[in-house]
Amino acid sequence: MTLVSEWLEEAIKKGFLVEIAPDQLKNEEVIGRGGYGEVTKCEWKAKGILVACKRIINLQEDDEYSRRAFIRELKLQNMLYNSKYVIQLLGVSQDPTTKLYRLVLDYADGGTLRNYLCSKKKELSWPDKIKLSTEIANGLLALHNAKIVHLDLVIVLETLKALTDDTVMDEVNVPDFEFPFIECYGCNCEFEYEWDGFIRICPKCVDEGKEYKVNGKTQTQVRKYRIKEGLPYTCTRCENNFDTINASDPCIHCLYAYLKTDWTRWTSGYPKIDEWIHKQQVRSSSITNGKSIEFIRFSNFKNIRSFDEGGFSSVSKAIWIGGGYREWNFRDGSWNVGGEKDVALKKLFEQNEENVFNELYTHFVLSNSEFVCQLYGISLITSTRELVTVMELGTQGNLRQFIQNNFDSLTWKDKLNMLHYAAKAIDHLHNNGFLHRDLHPLNFIMQNNLPKLIDFQLCTQDLYCGLHSEVLLGVLPYIDPVVLYKGGKGYNKKSDIYSFGIIMSEVFTGYPPYYNVPFNDDLAIQICSGRRPEIRCEVPQLLLNLMSECLSADPRYRPTAEELKNTLGQYYKNVEKKETDLYTEVEKINKSAPIYYQAQSALPKYQTHPQAIYTSRLLNFQKLPKPESVKVDWIGVPVPKDIIVGQFYKELIARKIVSEVRLDNEVCLQSVKAVFLSNITGPFNVISMECNMIEAIEV
Repeated sequence: MTLVSEWLEEAIKKGFLVEIAPDQLKNEEVIGRGGYGEVTKCEWKAKGILVACKRIINLQEDDEYSRRAFIRELKLQNMLYNSKYVIQLLGVSQDPTTKLYRLVLDYADGGTLRNYLCSKKKELSWPDKIKLSTEIANGLLALHNAKIVHLDLVIVLETLKALTDDTVMDEVNVPDFEFPFIECYGCNCEFEYEWDGFIRICPKCVDEGKEYKVNGKTQTQVRKYRIKEGLPYTCTRCENNFDTINASDPCIHCLYAYLKTDWTRWTSGYPKIDEWIHKQQVRSSSITNGKSIEFIRFSNFKNIRSFDEGGFSSVSKAIWIGGGYREWNFRDGSWNVGGEKDVALKKLFEQNEENVFNELYTHFVLSNSEFVCQLYGISLITSTRELVTVMELGTQGNLRQFIQNNFDSLTWKDKLNMLHYAAKAIDHLHNNGFLHRDLHPLNFIMQNNLPKLIDFQLCTQDLYCGLHSEVLLGVLPYIDPVVLYKGGKGYNKKSDIYSFGIIMSEVFTGYPPYYNVPFNDDLAIQICSGRRPEIRCEVPQLLLNLMSECLSADPRYRPTAEELKNTLGQYYKNVEKKETDLYTEVEKINKSAPIYYQAQSALPKYQTHPQAIYTSRLLNFQKLPKPESVKVDWIGVPVPKDIIVGQFYKELIARKIVSEVRLDNEVCLQSVKAVFLSNITGPFNVISMECNMIEAIEV
């Protein structure tokens, strides 16, 4: 008795599987054949229904790999039992000719999705197509909820169920699970499958230069080539076939050989980092799109000059020689590089394997987005043996520098576009399961007037955030009051949203938050008590409302990153259309405060308090109050002399809330607090207003 037979008999005996006698299946007819299996249609006499019988083409009882593949598919089908989105396993039956077991499945009389789309091409409406897409997504969700990754999801393998000629399908079922986990053809070990359809052998066997075949053919040769011509490319150097969608892609066989040689020429000094880079370089997704992470020799940089310094790292500018382009040389089997590229070199102050690897890993995972600063690789400073990450240079500086240099010319449309782009970056992080934990304007670089997110040293996965919350780190004004109150604990996605709300205030006004006061225990207490950045210019009410939601003391009332992205995107479109209430309000603000905008030339000249520190650092506050929200909190600060008192103050005087407001740049009250507007009706463009007040006397 064979291993497959023994396993099946045990499974049938325990009731995990139903065995269907071969004579119960009649009128068998081949209806399909894929890369791994053949499917027949037949009638199950006892049930009086049509069923599909599937056998694995390469299944041989004396082949250990085939045995495991067959048993694995049975287990996976069992895991998805009763899912209406997945073809159901009814049992197993022996093939009367080969005596090998095969799977008995629900019969999908609609055929394959591809055939259905071709036959119904002219009849399908967009609602029909949306329904199809939704059902396919539900099928994938069923797999993912069961912790299963398909890895071979091709349109020809998706079959339809419950479909008739005159109805749109009710269900799309996702079958075929032979290879969700991959075994090496060479040594039969199981390894993490990340090569996306190239030769399925483990990295160890690749390193040994071996090539293994199944039934006389390599995996590359038997795979269905999905390029327009339907034919594989043949490398002119090694004469091997390889999968590709672009003629300029490197030959996978030559590239493996090149990488193996290149790995002997460098080391980061940390085995874990070296191994991880090797792994990323052989990933097919990195190979084909030319964005694989590189180890760049430090001698390839010139004109290195200090650029910026934060609480945990320093950044230098440099020119990368050979970073301008790279093309695969098919004749030599190597990369041709040339040109020059301006880059940023970031060096962590605390150099250890864990710190460097965590930031490198996070940045690499997230940099497949236009909203995140591109990561090129790492390098080793020859003289100090310190590692630096090599990344995209912000040609327009960071977000704060950009605002200071361009505030006069920034329109509300420009501001909305910047905020929308930043919200997209945060949404990208959160969708990938990460929290940034250090969002502020210095951690956005500017390219083409748009921000890109950088600096992932404090970034962590949402699932493990509690493991990184023993201390309080960051820039005080941007830290969620809940996190302040809990001494660094309690960080979640909504904490990033609070930080974004503070960034909004700076984009609106041009001034950093709390720039005129020391960042100490007193400010931390005031923030927890409800203090928020002062808004000293007119801002569209919709934007103030959105900022107010982000800055709520209760995280439950803050929007998600996706909601922020969608809302700001819609506001941007509204301003573009020029026929909306938001556009009308923006135009009214622009026309009603000409003198205010004339005074903006003084904007970059504000004086920052020497203890207002805008770099990330270790913080420690004792006995902070529980976070709460207040309506208005006035803190006296200097206001440029030429700025006229706004409509808000005129309303206060007219309604006799205060008797007199006088401006004087020489004198400033230390604090005017607790003036609440509960007895005033009508909207005001204020969250908390800063002003110079010699007298503010309640009537």
